[in-house]
Amino acid sequence: MSPEPSQSRQRRPDDSGNPDAIALLRDEIARDGAITFARFMEVAIYHPDFGYYRTPIRRPGRGGDFITSPEVHPFFGFTIADQLAGMWDRLDRPDPFVVREYGPGVGGLAYDIIAGLSVHHPEVREALRYRLRDVNRHRMAEAMSAMIEVGLDHIVAVEDPARETAIEPITGVVLANEVADALPVHALRWTGDELQEQWVVWDASTEWFAWDTRALSPEVFATDPISWLERQGVDVAAWPPGSRLAWSPAIDDWVGEIDRGLTRGYGLVIDYGYPAQELYRDHRLDGTIRAYAGHTVSDDPFQRIAQQDVTAHVDFTRITDAAAQAGMKSTPVVSQGHFLSQCGLGQHLVAMQQDPETGAAEYYRAQAAVMRLIEPAGLGRFLVVGLAKDAPIDPPLLGFAPDDLPDALRF
Repeated sequence: MSPEPSQSRQRRPDDSGNPDAIALLRDEIARDGAITFARFMEVAIYHPDFGYYRTPIRRPGRGGDFITSPEVHPFFGFTIADQLAGMWDRLDRPDPFVVREYGPGVGGLAYDIIAGLSVHHPEVREALRYRLRDVNRHRMAEAMSAMIEVGLDHIVAVEDPARETAIEPITGVVLANEVADALPVHALRWTGDELQEQWVVWDASTEWFAWDTRALSPEVFATDPISWLERQGVDVAAWPPGSRLAWSPAIDDWVGEIDRGLTRGYGLVIDYGYPAQELYRDHRLDGTIRAYAGHTVSDDPFQRIAQQDVTAHVDFTRITDAAAQAGMKSTPVVSQGHFLSQCGLGQHLVAMQQDPETGAAEYYRAQAAVMRLIEPAGLGRFLVVGLAKDAPIDPPLLGFAPDDLPDALRF
């Protein structure tokens, strides 16, 4: 079977990527044969020496490759703090109350959450213990340095997921903002009759990486994706031949880790994606694997290897199904715009407006940030789901309540 060349037909010095990553992948393919795209992602973004998420270079942010909600305005963290306070109350006000944040980077969201609790929920702040869990030791060192500087190191600590130790169960909340989209995925292709896997090979004619469609990996796909999708109401028969989808068995393992990391409490997952019935249809069947570099997006993961982020839209039905398999309950899946509005994002803006010390320029910047966070065509279309282990979700948690806000707080 001949390889299907990547969209990058030739190796280009300006965007080929890290030479060590390229050599490792090429040597592995030469030694062992074709590799799954999930393995390609593991090397490109998680390799301990040169992976995109493991290097000393700061990636997210206005000067990096993309911008995340916490960087838009501290109000994002303040509003998450309001939801955490509600969860603390639902858990009968435990002390300590532990928040474990996955992928916290330099700790900006953590700082805003702690600040929000300190001002608006001081009783929660007194019980709080915050755990930063990130694969990048450089970011963790920077985060802890900042926490020491502002005197928060007595409540903030680092967890290293690379250490071979069991995750410590907590009573509290596991928070993951834009983490699930970077879990390794397998690239699949629908022939019209069956799903096949797009493996990664080295194409001697182009001297670069390429796709090669073969059978599914039996050791990975113990559960038939088609059977699962049809049980979720996905109309697989309507897919045109050549449809492509990203499938992440890693979601099940990750949700299982969230479950094992909770004695009692909640998970809060925020990311870009859709429920299964929406994800596997229409233009998204052209493929949802994306690469980000320099605030530009492409669908070619074979450029800038280990120097660009590689993601895939998150299947939120997979998350809720994995949670159910682990014995956890799930809230409805809602948009970030709905979630933040219900948690009181608008009230933070109103309070700023009423503060006599707020200048006009500061207020208008905050107003623009709020609009950006809830804009249905932008960050507001991210999705949010809550997971619960031995914890109540009825009546609805704050951010998942029905849309009954007064008109004055709608944006």
